[in-house]
Amino acid sequence: MQISISQEDQVVLETIKDDLIRIKQTLLEWGLTFLIYTKNSLISFIASYEEYSISNIREKGLLSILTDRAIRFFKLECEKNGVEDNTKRYRKRSTQQKVKLIIKRVFKLILFPVYLLIICLMLLFKEKSKKNVINKYKT
Repeated sequence: MQISISQEDQVVLETIKDDLIRIKQTLLEWGLTFLIYTKNSLISFIASYEEYSISNIREKGLLSILTDRAIRFFKLECEKNGVEDNTKRYRKRSTQQKVKLIIKRVFKLILFPVYLLIICLMLLFKEKSKKNVINKYKT
């Protein structure tokens, strides 16, 4: 079976093919720009939750964090008069305390699997025989 395509049909098919290729390219460009914009907004959204970390809440207080976020959201100007909140200020750890804490965590991380291994070995090699003890004082 042979199909014969006239010259006019070939020209029409070529223009349709070119149009489809251009549409495909523009859709790809739009998709990429959409992904880039959503990626940037998603990253900024995730980074904004850093404000809610426990250390930040302890340092600044939840109320001040929420008000700062609301001010930024509504794009209001914030005038700070140098008045500090009456929240507790936690003192920061010195580098020596940080090093000690890191060393403790590393040892716990390393020794916990060893501890589990020892417990498993004890359970595996535990004697299963029970002693048959006769109570001779029983009447």
